Amino acid sequence: MKRTSFIAAMALLCLGANAQYKKATFFQRGHKTYGFTAGMKMFNDGVKPAANINFTYGNDKGRNRIFHWWDLDYTMASKYSYTSAASPSGTATVDGKAGGFLSIGYNWAVYLLDNKKEENKVLPFLKIGFTGIISGRKYLGETVTPVNLSPSKVTEFSGNLGMDAGAGLLYKINEQIGFFGNAGYRAVYTGDNHNNYPAMSNHPYVNAGIRVLIKAEE
Repeated sequence: MKRTSFIAAMALLCLGANAQYKKATFFQRGHKTYGFTAGMKMFNDGVKPAANINFTYGNDKGRNRIFHWWDLDYTMASKYSYTSAASPSGTATVDGKAGGFLSIGYNWAVYLLDNKKEENKVLPFLKIGFTGIISGRKYLGETVTPVNLSPSKVTEFSGNLGMDAGAGLLYKINEQIGFFGNAGYRAVYTGDNHNNYPAMSNHPYVNAGIRVLIKAEE
């Protein structure tokens, strides 16, 4: 609940910053951005961290502090382990592996410094994002110890929608190329069956890579 409240607070903070720049038209033509980043998703509750790579495409006008981008992200397979009450009696340990998955995300951000000033080579920002799974995690097999027990929990591979909040940094090498990174916390909707074990849980994440800006014609 506290983490969800944190994400909501971050969203309100970014929206408040947007109000300060409401005279700027967000959807007017701007500079296009393309990038490639790699990172890690630190899943909770016994799911091992999973590496991810993604391609980014967005819009950064360079005239106000608001910018946005899309992510096409592939997350690698990862292992998981949990314990469960079992029948006929006792506790069982379940070890398994969940497959990789493909997702698409939309991110909206605001620079904390004036990006129009050329001397500001380092531009920190706040962001909020929304994620949807295109191709979900798949079951790649699991084992139960002891083998004669039947766990009451079932591994759940849902979690098709997520919302996150975080912060990041753009370091401009020159007018077109920069190092780009961000980190945050993502809340994932995993359905209403809390007796199951989610292989896709709420998690912190971090990404870093290169962003290229293609200026629009004046």
